[in-house]
Amino acid sequence: MREIPRVAESAGSTTVMCRRFVFGCVAMWCLACLPSRLGAQVGTFGAGALITEANVKPVAEVYLGAPLMRGFRAYGISSWTNDTWSPTFITAVEREVLSTDHSFTTLGAGLLWPEFQDYDPDPILTSTTVVPLPFAPALSLVVVGSTQPFTDFDWTIVAKLAVTLFFRG
Repeated sequence: MREIPRVAESAGSTTVMCRRFVFGCVAMWCLACLPSRLGAQVGTFGAGALITEANVKPVAEVYLGAPLMRGFRAYGISSWTNDTWSPTFITAVEREVLSTDHSFTTLGAGLLWPEFQDYDPDPILTSTTVVPLPFAPALSLVVVGSTQPFTDFDWTIVAKLAVTLFFRG
């Protein structure tokens, strides 16, 4: 027997999706216009794949990083998948642990905020590897791995191509 969706559920979910989309647009505007006022040093936009134990999803991310302080960089990421218009936020602090002429790798810890209205973040351990492309200085291949140590070490990997929107040295 085929289940018929109720009108109230359809309208409610569309309304929620529209509100989340508007929130996402406002957040993107804030991320694009406010970094200079907030003292951000680097900003990127990236698109790629979110790889988990269960599946692979397309992902788009906006990254804002603060200036280095004693070798540590604090940053925030807004991340969107095709599942929802509401972004997932990541706030973390990382330190560079490996550097070569062609790439660098960082390790750190932070918080994963899966839903904007869920004020109960999950702690995460993170690692980021960045490989700038030699033929296009503003483009980089970026791989971000993270795990949640208190929830059975659930892990994710984001592999993306990122374009630098701004960098203040």
